[in-house]
Amino acid sequence: MGRIYDSSMTMAWLTLKFIGVFNAKIKTFVQGRNKQETITNITSPIWFHCASVGEFEQARPLIENIKKNYPTQDILLTFFSPSGFNHLQDYPLADAVLYSPFDTRRQVRAFLKSYQPKSVILIKYEFWKNLISESSKLGIPIYSVSSIFRENQYFFRWYGKSYAKGLTKN
Repeated sequence: MGRIYDSSMTMAWLTLKFIGVFNAKIKTFVQGRNKQETITNITSPIWFHCASVGEFEQARPLIENIKKNYPTQDILLTFFSPSGFNHLQDYPLADAVLYSPFDTRRQVRAFLKSYQPKSVILIKYEFWKNLISESSKLGIPIYSVSSIFRENQYFFRWYGKSYAKGLTKN
């Protein structure tokens, strides 16, 4: 199932790159990931990943509390959407604000290698299979905040069982 997922994510990435030629919003989504440079002045950050601004508001109290109690702890904040990134790219409590890697194994591995987070905190429904499995392989603890699980979610369907196993590893 992992190879099928990774192949489909790779195809989705290529499709988005193509569609981006004709659609400004998709172009921003793709270019934001392609053009961002690695931030080298952060060490062992706690990585908060949010889909957009709404999810960030759920992460904000945690970030504030960490910075209050551990002022030297680096915070890496990523967003799936351009709207979240654009709105919060200057958030003062984050040491780096970036787009999340697209969930291909290659992009996730490169991101994890570059930043070497001490933990990953996923907000709400940001469960990306490669992000979870690659973090787990490296022994990086993953936490889920404000998540709601329902019986009808794909984790609990026959085709989502391998995905659900990944959620229980950390």
